[in-house]
Amino acid sequence: MFSITLICMGKLKERFYTEAAAEYAKRLRAYCDFQLIELPECRLPEDPNDTQIAQGLQKEAELIRAKLPKGCFFCVLTPEGKLLSSEQLADTLRQAKSSGRSSACFLIGSSFGIAPELKKLADLQLSMSKMTFPHHLARVMALEQLYRAEAIQAGGKYRQQGEAFVMFQMKDEMQTAVKHNIRGGDGSPSFRYLFSAEQLGNRAEMMAVITLRPGESVGVHPHETNGEAYYILEGAATVTEDGESRELHVGDAAFCAGGHTHSIRNHTGSVTRFLAVIVPNR
Repeated sequence: MFSITLICMGKLKERFYTEAAAEYAKRLRAYCDFQLIELPECRLPEDPNDTQIAQGLQKEAELIRAKLPKGCFFCVLTPEGKLLSSEQLADTLRQAKSSGRSSACFLIGSSFGIAPELKKLADLQLSMSKMTFPHHLARVMALEQLYRAEAIQAGGKYRQQGEAFVMFQMKDEMQTAVKHNIRGGDGSPSFRYLFSAEQLGNRAEMMAVITLRPGESVGVHPHETNGEAYYILEGAATVTEDGESRELHVGDAAFCAGGHTHSIRNHTGSVTRFLAVIVPNR
């Protein structure tokens, strides 16, 4: 069986991150021999200079190299990397397998990045988005995309409705409000509430996965005191903020600041699925 290793610098601390990561790791193991390796981040001063950062990354690189499977397809996740769709990632792994590789290894670096020598060593430098996300959230996103890529290769239809596991039940009034704001279709899109503000440690108001069928949209609405971030998991969508529109594809993200009206619409002929996070203005 093909093996996939995910190396991460640092440990997950928040319960909502660990549970989400564990769920997708479990799903991924149905398709491959999966291993998660957590390595300690190098401790640096509170405000390190460039030399200290470079030395810290070098020490981390030594730990990472010792854990790389021999002959593996090696991919580092880095902001300057290449953006791929889920299908393209699936094709990349398929090609690695057909070339005789028996394993793949993905690396999520520390808060200060990844040593240049590891980036040069990598077969692929991959970017999850042009926006910056917490490393812990990046782990969940990477696991979800690896699971999706393996499911695509297996020929099975990746579940679009109800695929997001429900950690906490959504309040009826909130569910109703969201559904009433959907325009088009039958008014009952897939909406799965993942975490409440309390479970998110009040760092965000909510986190949810929303599925829109062709032509559907979450209508124009404001958040007076909160901003809203969208991250496209599947398909494409048009986000409009204060009358200005932009098109997002898989791996793209957008942030709509509090006090601004915005909407998101599936303008394509296939299903669009995205992560929505409402965060308080700072």
